[in-house]
Amino acid sequence: MIFRKANIDDYSGISRLKEEIHKMHRDAEPYFFKATDNILSLEYYEAELNRGGVFVLENEEELIGYMFIVIRDIVGNPVIKDQKILFINDLCILSNKRNKGYGKFMMDEISNYGKTQKVTSIELEVWKFNESAIDFYKNYGMRESRIKMRMEI
Repeated sequence: MIFRKANIDDYSGISRLKEEIHKMHRDAEPYFFKATDNILSLEYYEAELNRGGVFVLENEEELIGYMFIVIRDIVGNPVIKDQKILFINDLCILSNKRNKGYGKFMMDEISNYGKTQKVTSIELEVWKFNESAIDFYKNYGMRESRIKMRMEI
């Protein structure tokens, strides 16, 4: 397995994975997610590449997962301790490759990357309906630290 920074050639593979995960989210939360044919624009993808926040997982030259991250520095806040957070904006493994250790491998790799960047923690958000992802993250050692709530008006 190879976990590496993504490049422009990964765009179509990541786009296919994003379509798969978007459909799951749209089906579960149609009030929030809309049907669209433009899940990942090339312009947005190129901007994320330039920031250095896109990683992919390959196995035998097949792209089977991706991760979009951002590193946030909190310094000098009067009520929050100084910290450097690696925030996972998006993580996906091909549906037919899940529960085979690929997610753990990606999390281990991004944890190692975070250590080289001297981050103090890794954070992410996960939709409440996505119980398998929640279980995965908890089994990996993550804990709930906040609850995001919503009310439609």
